[in-house]
Amino acid sequence: MYIAFLRGINVSGKNKISMESLKTMMLDLGCREVKTYLNTGNIVFDKVLGEETIEMKIKNTFDLDISVIVVEHDVLKEVIASYTLSDGSINAYITLFKSSVSALEDIIDPVKKDDDEYLFFDKHLCLYVPSGYGRTKITNNYLERKTKVKATTRNMKTLMKVCELSVS
Repeated sequence: MYIAFLRGINVSGKNKISMESLKTMMLDLGCREVKTYLNTGNIVFDKVLGEETIEMKIKNTFDLDISVIVVEHDVLKEVIASYTLSDGSINAYITLFKSSVSALEDIIDPVKKDDDEYLFFDKHLCLYVPSGYGRTKITNNYLERKTKVKATTRNMKTLMKVCELSVS
């Protein structure tokens, strides 16, 4: 199973796409088992599809330029299992990058608070921000701007739920 994380849909009334429409779109791409979680673009599906294929289908179907990051169930399960920075509180987040990024320490260390923690797993950045994601400077927008690599961030609760949904 695979999980597609869509970047920036249904946020502040922008890039609106219903989860039912996304589900139909994925079925049109030949997927048979499609599930969505929350209204922020978390799609579980059963067919190997590239990120570009899903992005193009979104463009053709909804006329929106949306970045998509696809992660295999087993990889997401490993990322969650490797997350040793917190006790699973709501202040735990993982940023999923579209491709590998090097030297993240160089852009994170200057802006992180003393109690912010992070670790890397493959193309993913695990964050623990005790003061809350809204108060850290290590945001998705900041990371994208500095790395020039598309990314999307989800909290641990969401990631654990989509991982659970992706067990076939």
